[in-house]
Formats: sequence, C-alpha cells, structure tokens
Amino acid sequence: MAKKQPATTTEEVLRAALFNAGQRQENWLFGGESYRRIAYGEEIDDWDSDNFPCADCGVTKGQFHLANCDAEKCPKCQEQALGCLCERDDRRMP
Repeated sequence: MAKKQPATTTEEVLRAALFNAGQRQENWLFGGESYRRIAYGEEIDDWDSDNFPCADCGVTKGQFHLANCDAEKCPKCQEQALGCLCERDDRRMP
C-alpha cells in the first residue's frame, strides 16, 4: 500500500497564514492617523502587475504585499516600506 502524502507541507501552511494576516491588515497607523496600504498594482510603477505576480512575495494584482516584501511602498511617504523612516505605531520601540 502506498504511503499517503500530507495534504500540505509546513511551509505551505505558514505561507498561507502569512498571506491571510497580510490581507487582513488594510491600514497602517502613523501617529494615530490611518493610511490605506498600497496593494500590488496600485503603485506609481505597477510592475506589469496585469501579467506577473510580485517578484518578491508572489501576490497578484490587488492583493497586499506580504510582510517584509521589498516591493511594498509606504502609504505615507510612497518610498520602499522596508527602508523608509516613517514611524508606524505598531513598530515603535517602547
């Protein structure tokens, strides 16, 4: 009898959880002010999102980038979110 393969790998489960968490967080707070996140394909340069998923995190047009994606833009300053100097409320050090 052939051994049954698991339905999903741990990596697939973790990626799905990360994806779902990212899609639920539509806004980021900066100094108590809410800014809507910029979904893939809504950027000024849309990365040919009609034809290709995000090269870094794999989301498709209209979805929010996954955490720590190099391509995500900060909704406040429009710069790369990973490198901008905007202080998000959820990332402030106590």
